[in-house]
Amino acid sequence: MLWVCWIVGVTLVVTPLIPASQQQVGPGVVALSVGPSASGQTELSFPPLGRVRAHTHPAPVRVTAELRELDVRPVIASGGRLDVDTIEREVRDDLPQAVLAAAVRLLVLAAVIGGLAAAVLPGRRAGLILGGGGLALATMAVVLLSALPGYDAGRFEEPTYDGTLALGGPLLQAVTAGTASGVDARVDVLSQRLADLYSASITSDIAGSGGDVSILHVSDIHLNPIGVNLARNLAESFAVDAIVDTGDTTSFGLPLEEPFSDLFDDFGVPYYFVAGNHDSPANRRAISAAEGVTSIDRRVVDVGGVRILGFDDPVVTTTRIVPPEQRRETMEAAEPELRQLTREEQPDVVAIHNPAMASAVAGEVPLVIAGHLHRSLLTAEDGTLVAVVGSSGATGLGALTVESDEPYVAQVLRFDDGELVAIDTVELTGIRGDFVVRRTLVGEEVRGVDTDGSLDEDPDEPTLEELEGETGVSTTTEP
Repeated sequence: MLWVCWIVGVTLVVTPLIPASQQQVGPGVVALSVGPSASGQTELSFPPLGRVRAHTHPAPVRVTAELRELDVRPVIASGGRLDVDTIEREVRDDLPQAVLAAAVRLLVLAAVIGGLAAAVLPGRRAGLILGGGGLALATMAVVLLSALPGYDAGRFEEPTYDGTLALGGPLLQAVTAGTASGVDARVDVLSQRLADLYSASITSDIAGSGGDVSILHVSDIHLNPIGVNLARNLAESFAVDAIVDTGDTTSFGLPLEEPFSDLFDDFGVPYYFVAGNHDSPANRRAISAAEGVTSIDRRVVDVGGVRILGFDDPVVTTTRIVPPEQRRETMEAAEPELRQLTREEQPDVVAIHNPAMASAVAGEVPLVIAGHLHRSLLTAEDGTLVAVVGSSGATGLGALTVESDEPYVAQVLRFDDGELVAIDTVELTGIRGDFVVRRTLVGEEVRGVDTDGSLDEDPDEPTLEELEGETGVSTTTEP
């Protein structure tokens, strides 16, 4: 009798330690595991977002499914939308096989564990080892089968969330509801002070005629509503003619980010949007659908005689991690189209997200504006000036939840008769109110400074882990 308890105990303790079985289910690779638990739960894990749990059955068994890989490209329909019907059909076809394969694997490994447990007992005999394997197999079969009676997937209608999944919805709802009004008030005051300083420091070099055009350049807001409100206030205070946003307005490509687009309704001036690598196709559509916002991907718009060509970032890093080499290859594949559009349209400005693509139009256009680097940079190549703006969202939503030293950055581009004559870089540090305005008068000496290659780099992107640490929500997942 003791050897039976030994075999069963070892099986129940060791089997849950076996690495999960990875199976192809639809467009993703899912790791499936089953093991004893204090209560009957099914847990769905979605790195880096967190977990969803529900009490789905009475037996003390935990069923876990973790999404390890996801490649949705094969199921993207025309127009860039996910073909949900295809995904559902593939998952429905693959899931039974995946569960069966995982169960068979678990039973076989349980039998091996039982045989090994029996082998360490005194008086080892072939019959005892085979009996141990059979007993372990039967034990695990009982565990698996006990989860079937009374299993109710409908319990996921009332799930428990862990990690950023628990954070995202309420936080974004609070953001769009305007709970940051106290900080907004400071932004109002500070932007007015900036405008006063700006007006007082206008020099004869850019005093100009009534034909002057000013454009506010923002980028990398990364879900920070304060960045949106700062842009709104700067646009009003500086009386700009238009706003150009060069992307990474969102961060993680989640459906719950789409309500963030409501903050962009009616800026009072045209808001031109160029998507970044962190803006998923769905979020690109949501932002472009906001009142007053226009996507200028592969389009030219005219702002008081200044012609601006936009080009969305061809790289999308929201659904999966893209290695640097693959990012570079994707950008290089898109560069001929960007170059051809520039030659055909002859714009005054090309607006892109990643300044690494600026070399594709060097010598073809007077000015390229971009973001992505999370720091401001002004350089030139073959007579083309490249103006990179830092993060207009202080690198993201985390700056809203803590006192951050990262600055909110925007640029005011001043044109005279269609030619760029000055750039004012505005930096507002945290919510304390420290700010600086750096003016650069644009002349031949500025355009003649060639780039040193520093445009071709990737910033420290905002991660869900950093956000969780700042808000007290814990999870072990990574982006």
